[in-house]
Amino acid sequence: MRPEQLELHDAQGVQVATLSYDAEASAFIGALSTVLGAAPEQSEYTASMETPARTEYTWEGVHASDDHEEVISPNGLGGYGPFDMNVSVMFTAPTVGDGVAVRTVNGYRPGGDAQALAAELGEPWYGNGNDQVRVETGEPIGEQQPYNDYENAYSVAVNTWEWHGASNSIFAPWNFGIGHV
Repeated sequence: MRPEQLELHDAQGVQVATLSYDAEASAFIGALSTVLGAAPEQSEYTASMETPARTEYTWEGVHASDDHEEVISPNGLGGYGPFDMNVSVMFTAPTVGDGVAVRTVNGYRPGGDAQALAAELGEPWYGNGNDQVRVETGEPIGEQQPYNDYENAYSVAVNTWEWHGASNSIFAPWNFGIGHV
């Protein structure tokens, strides 16, 4: 996983393709389905106070989300406008599909020791079950916020949250620089 795209490597470690998180959801999900060897389960969600309407795609160990920022849900919420990339993805297992290994650029795999990773990277650790460790950050995409030490840029994050039945999952893209910590 990288801050702005998934890199796909063959068995010898040679990069063969990339999937941008800003791609059309159908192209991203179609390519991911090919890599994983299966079609995902699909769920639709209306907007809430904090999240836009979205379509979620789920495979064993993988969750992808297509935010519909412009959609006003029947509950009257939504219409957030574009605020991030089109698709986000979370891996909750170190191996998905038919033996596809998942890792960050520094070799961290879902389910690994997030506290040790935080120490290795010099990232804060609170031990409250809500930690996020910034693994890799891309190029700045906007102004630096004066109250935040993190860059306004997309990152790869390791989440310790018990989300989708797993902790120490890898998630991208995530912008630590706009108050998501």
